[in-house]
Amino acid sequence: MRRCATSSHVMLRRSAACAKNLPTDVVDLLAHDEDWVVRLFLAEHCAQAPADVLLEMARGWNGYSAAEMVKHPNFPRQGTLRYADDPDPDTRELALLDPASGPGLVERFSKDPDSGVRWRALRDRRLSTASVIRLLDDPHQGVRDEAAADPRIPTSVLARLLHNTATADRAAANPAIPESVMHHLLNR
Repeated sequence: MRRCATSSHVMLRRSAACAKNLPTDVVDLLAHDEDWVVRLFLAEHCAQAPADVLLEMARGWNGYSAAEMVKHPNFPRQGTLRYADDPDPDTRELALLDPASGPGLVERFSKDPDSGVRWRALRDRRLSTASVIRLLDDPHQGVRDEAAADPRIPTSVLARLLHNTATADRAAANPAIPESVMHHLLNR
């Protein structure tokens, strides 16, 4: 791995970055590689991926693995609150990961101009039930669908959603539907 990591051939460095476990010196070398893809592969595959590389990729990569970067044990959650006002929505969302973030930020993000930020706020358990209900009328279909399937919705609101043909399909995905209602729906 050391030989691959120091090779002048980028493909060998990229292959080294795909290893699940690497020695510290190799990780450090690859984390500072001039090739962006080497650093991406390191963040995607390596258990020892450094926090700064994971943060770089979470902020600059929007591919299939971007959401996995923040789940890595080395991802630096502490301090991400500083991104709460970032112009980039994907970077702004990182602020919710900071242990110092609170319900106020979640509520603020539930009104964000970007639908992705609103969707992320909706998935946060700190969001109030009133805001979940408000998001049932969100302009973005994906946010409305997520809100309808949210178990925080009161039964009375859920019943209205189930009886409305425009919202019944998404409300039927809600895990808070009482068992008797589920049986009734299945029998219909």
